[in-house]
Amino acid sequence: MVRNTEVYRAKSIKLLKKYNLYSAPIDIKKLANELDIKVKYEKLDSDVSGKIIYNPSLIDDVTIYINNSENELRQNFSLAHEIAHYIYDIDFSDNKVEIKDSNIFLRSDTVNPIEKRANKYAERLLMPKTLFEAELLTIKDELFPGVKNSELGVKRIYIITKNLSERFKVSIPAVIMRLHSLKRISLETKISLFLEHKIQ
Repeated sequence: MVRNTEVYRAKSIKLLKKYNLYSAPIDIKKLANELDIKVKYEKLDSDVSGKIIYNPSLIDDVTIYINNSENELRQNFSLAHEIAHYIYDIDFSDNKVEIKDSNIFLRSDTVNPIEKRANKYAERLLMPKTLFEAELLTIKDELFPGVKNSELGVKRIYIITKNLSERFKVSIPAVIMRLHSLKRISLETKISLFLEHKIQ
């Protein structure tokens, strides 16, 4: 059980490199296993994407439950989100802790600071900045060689987004959010990409 989680709070990349997971796509299930976290895929309430339970009476048992009715890409983000709660919000005291998360990515712009922090950490775990930006450049040059970024337009950016989704095994909305958080797209383009995603 990794207790010194404060080491990994500011630098998620340290966590990935410690367990040789710094390559796309990030094996988030293996990371959970390396952290001695049990992961169970079960039918949860329809509005629940995942939850994490710390039970000190079972020798520091930490279990993450993921809703098996959601698609694999969504499950990956949910798992990363719960690992973020493990890193930040489990204090390993004598008290049982249960954190339940509903519709995680639909609330990506939540004002709840704990959930917002977990979403941001999940983004960094699944799409590390250096790896993500390198793949972004490679995919853009392969699909649209010679086209300037300013000339791409929403349709082409959406195609790039789909390819990044496949490469990193995360949902398209997650990729859109990461592109925006890294300032690779404007707020206007972010909104346009979400609208484009809705009609696909």
